[in-house]
Amino acid sequence: MEGMSKIEWTDCKCGAPAEINGLCDDCFEKERNTERSVIQRGDRLIIQFPYSASLLNVIRELPDRQYNSGLKVWYVPAKYLNEVRAALTPLKFRFYTD
Repeated sequence: MEGMSKIEWTDCKCGAPAEINGLCDDCFEKERNTERSVIQRGDRLIIQFPYSASLLNVIRELPDRQYNSGLKVWYVPAKYLNEVRAALTPLKFRFYTD
């Protein structure tokens, strides 16, 4: 089609076509679930990270936080995004919007 730009795909580390941050959907989800991340989903923030006592101490200082033991994630109301960002960005957390 004339006038339309062609999308150029790169390959993910697993060999599949990459779509997000140089990764395929599957590898992106795996990496996102093993890294330090904050996902904004609707009116709450979902915080996940590999267990660390020092990180846990920081999380426990966040306002209105709740722990989901089944999913092993923390929830904080999205209205506290600025506070969460200020506390967790220096600790190398990545922020996503779902």
